[in-house]
Amino acid sequence: PSCIRFTQSAIRPRKQQEIEIKNEHTDISTKRYFTPVSYKDQIQALQQIQTVTLIRQKIKKHNLIIRLTDKGNNFYIGSTVEFQQEAQKFFSDTSAFKELSSNPFNEILDLYFNPKKHKV
Repeated sequence: PSCIRFTQSAIRPRKQQEIEIKNEHTDISTKRYFTPVSYKDQIQALQQIQTVTLIRQKIKKHNLIIRLTDKGNNFYIGSTVEFQQEAQKFFSDTSAFKELSSNPFNEILDLYFNPKKHKV
């Protein structure tokens, strides 16, 4: 019938809902992951893998470092020694950072967890 009787429940039992959801999930995953990849996409994937492995080998061989620039659209490629020297030069020139001689973690925790004297 096209209508639901007053005594009939429109909601299926929980077990039946779980089975239906599981079947739908397997159907979706089967369609998504087991559809064959086109030949063109296979060739493109192989070429990209070869390119990435060549880049990795050259980075390791020549001891290079790759970093994103400030804008995030370009890459900086240079030797690790050169990069460390530039970083040290930046820290010494700007004096924006200073190296801590001790770990202030415990002092910060004491200040955080102890009640404030003016509020007691």
